[in-house]
Amino acid sequence: MDNLFIEGSMKRQTDDNRGFTLIETLVAFMILSISLVVVLELFSGSLKSIRISNDYEYGVFHAKKKMEEILVFERLDPVSDQGELADGYKWYVEVVPERNIPEDRPDATLALFKVKVKIEWRKFGRVKDIVLTTQKVARRSSTDA
Repeated sequence: MDNLFIEGSMKRQTDDNRGFTLIETLVAFMILSISLVVVLELFSGSLKSIRISNDYEYGVFHAKKKMEEILVFERLDPVSDQGELADGYKWYVEVVPERNIPEDRPDATLALFKVKVKIEWRKFGRVKDIVLTTQKVARRSSTDA
């Protein structure tokens, strides 16, 4: 008789372990849901970073282009100018003489100019900008030989 009792209780234990309970299923579903939300948040953050990087890339492109437009000239004048591009970027250019070559030298018509180009745009309610600065030795336009 003792043998039957042990056999019956063992059989009952194996019947109880056949599937998942409702609580186990709900906990597994919640863990899966939280994991999915975290992955989607990371994906969304990386897309935002790509958009911001793309805006800076366009800003650098516009700044380089504007800088090249100025540096192509052999003669420079001090100038401060600004404008707006078709895609919403604004540009600011400043050319100032930093140091004149002394007048008693044969190359006195030369001067060292500081060229500064700033590109600005608005994104997410904030102003972003890129600034490129360089120097160039050029003839002064005001003194024609």
